[in-house]
Amino acid sequence: MTDSIRVLHAKYLLPIIPLDTVLENHCVIIKNGVIQEIIESIEGREKYPIAEHQSFRESILMPGLVNTHCHSAMTLLRGYADDYLLSDWLHKHIWPAEAKWVDYDFVYQGTTIAIAEMLKSGTTCFSDMYFFPNAAAKAALDAGMRAVLSFPVMDFSNQWATNSEMHLEKGLMVYEDFKKHEQLNFSIGPHAPYSVSDQTILSVINAAEKNDLEIQIHLHESKKEIIDSVGEYGVRPIKRLEDLGLLGPKLQTVHMTQIDEDDLATIVRTDTKVIHCPSSNTKLASGVCPVQDFADQGVIVGLGTDGAASNNMLDLFAELRLASLLAKIKSADPRALSAHQALRMVTIEGAKTLGLEKSIGSLEKGKKADLIAVDLNKIENNPVYHPESSLVYTSSGTAVTHSWVNGEPLLSDGKLGPLDETELLAIMREWSAKIKA
Repeated sequence: MTDSIRVLHAKYLLPIIPLDTVLENHCVIIKNGVIQEIIESIEGREKYPIAEHQSFRESILMPGLVNTHCHSAMTLLRGYADDYLLSDWLHKHIWPAEAKWVDYDFVYQGTTIAIAEMLKSGTTCFSDMYFFPNAAAKAALDAGMRAVLSFPVMDFSNQWATNSEMHLEKGLMVYEDFKKHEQLNFSIGPHAPYSVSDQTILSVINAAEKNDLEIQIHLHESKKEIIDSVGEYGVRPIKRLEDLGLLGPKLQTVHMTQIDEDDLATIVRTDTKVIHCPSSNTKLASGVCPVQDFADQGVIVGLGTDGAASNNMLDLFAELRLASLLAKIKSADPRALSAHQALRMVTIEGAKTLGLEKSIGSLEKGKKADLIAVDLNKIENNPVYHPESSLVYTSSGTAVTHSWVNGEPLLSDGKLGPLDETELLAIMREWSAKIKA
């Protein structure tokens, strides 16, 4: 019906597809949460005279950002253990804290807070790997957020499960309970090569194939991981996983900072996907993912924030800028990871990474109306010669004014819709006081 149509107008519109395109004075037509068409604003006002029209005169409309890797509930551990080596950070600080505090409420409340932060900075879809994925699923549904829950699998006991078999069994139960919800998708998350045995990996492969699920794993995150793998298995982790049959187009490999020529060739040959987490890897001094090398070989690369305990933000615009700058240093080429290429990495390439490119990641007819408005009418953004450059090199999540998921406004004029920011701040303070005590 015409009265159910929403028309969003903007000075600039970045559809992502067609590639490297910025439209001026265009509008997006939305009906029942789906993009109907993109046309010039003049035509939109003539064609839909009684629809709901909303104008963003100095803003850019673009697809919502896709955060391909996060541990959302760890917002409650933001700043808890900074400036440590990765191994010390995990074993001496984070894992002991998680063992003491993580439960259903911790995950539900921490994930809800993370969703609020992500919506305020332009993310409309996130992939999450953490304990109690049922709590994260409910948090996403309650907030109206799109999410991919990568339920964790590891060999050792924790507050969610006692062994790998229980991890897999409970994760698949969560999948069965929530798979009917359109805004939720699922994958399996074997934690890392050092936390899962060969048999566990084979069980994960079998479960993924049986349920048509993708797999996400932390891989080649640090030099120590490589050294330990060679010492225990005689091969680098990528080679071990290839021999087990894990690599392939439905595998998402997170971090990938320690890559030699053989590793690169293997990833290319197997059509395996990569997720880059620049802030987390930089802060933990893990290394830099060779993003441009992967991209030059046609590898799909998405961008992730990782968790707030190691970032310490969930702002994908901040990740965008850092990723582009690091790529230029890593490749010694200022043309590496251009503005348009970086924006694709957090939109359509991110959607491809998660297997969602048919429904999100670009502003196209028939896709879900997941989009954001970014205000460029600020001193720090101007003059705007090239809107895509302003987005990557001068913008931040604070410039996002509106976020929609399935056409529903979840952020309007910088204010959250279904979530209460004052209430969430109070919850964070309660957890902080409890953990510090």
